Amino acid sequence: MKVWQNRFLAISLAAAFVLTVTTQANADRRTGLHGNALIKDVTDIAAFPQAAADYKNLVRIDMGGSNAWFVVGDDSATYGVKATASDANHPTVLDMVYAMPLGADALGVGLSLGMGGVTPADGDASSDMAIGLDVGYTMTGMNLETALSIDMNNTDDGSGDNTTSAMSIGLSARGYHNLGEATDLGYMFGFNMDNNSQTVGGNDGPSSSAMQVALGAGPVYKMDKGQVAAYGTLNFESDTQSAPDTDDVSTSSLGFPGFLVSAEVSLTDSLIWRGGASYGYSSDTAADESSSASGSYGWSSGLGYKWDKFQLDGAVDSGFYNRGPNFISGASGDLFTHVTASYSF
Repeated sequence: MKVWQNRFLAISLAAAFVLTVTTQANADRRTGLHGNALIKDVTDIAAFPQAAADYKNLVRIDMGGSNAWFVVGDDSATYGVKATASDANHPTVLDMVYAMPLGADALGVGLSLGMGGVTPADGDASSDMAIGLDVGYTMTGMNLETALSIDMNNTDDGSGDNTTSAMSIGLSARGYHNLGEATDLGYMFGFNMDNNSQTVGGNDGPSSSAMQVALGAGPVYKMDKGQVAAYGTLNFESDTQSAPDTDDVSTSSLGFPGFLVSAEVSLTDSLIWRGGASYGYSSDTAADESSSASGSYGWSSGLGYKWDKFQLDGAVDSGFYNRGPNFISGASGDLFTHVTASYSF
């Protein structure tokens, strides 16, 4: 009886995916985990390009069409190509990663390029170019992943007098320290600095700068049928807006304490349940130096279905738990908000 129950659940879940994929986008397993960064996922490739070596020979497709990954390689090198929805102003030319071992360690490089602009029959051509470079290094002996990212975007309306220039530099790190059998202390660090400037009519225009710092640490438990990760967070953000002949306007926000916990459990050999919740307290300082405090709470859940080397992952619409299926409640809405299909070969 139990075998037939498991098969019924698996078939029902697969059918639900098929019925809802036409409206889904931006899918990933991590969505159902409420964004927990201490549970490793294929989406880590975006932050740590060397992680591509952990997911070699993989096809992964967001069913809504926003992006897809093709990763192929062997023990000597791994190559990944990402097909992604383009920015209308600078359509994507390429988006790819390369990873290779360096002894016991690993090195990865990611490169993205977008180019746009308009060339009229007569007159000056406008331009819009975006370049992204990611360099990552994993120190296996320390179980530590690090990465540096640099993103630039420059535009020109063709006259040379009206331009924009934007640069973002980021540093990321994530590591694990073993505390005993099946238990690690996970920790992570993120730093990002943005600078934007404009010229208007050949003169200096508005500019802005921003900085974000994020810290997190907590235990990660791995069991035969699942894993649990929980961590506290501290976040700081500052932003400064500048314009000619005016005083700078600055704001800041301190998020502490914050907390996030997620779990992933194998219900059967084929079915997986995921869920996560977070809370954060924030103290904000406005431009006039007034301050305010706020708190936020959120949660997510998801389901996965595995069949040999094929896997479907979906984030469940939070309203579904109260609404139920349409044939019972009469209410409309999707079962899943995000769905991803992956195949390892």
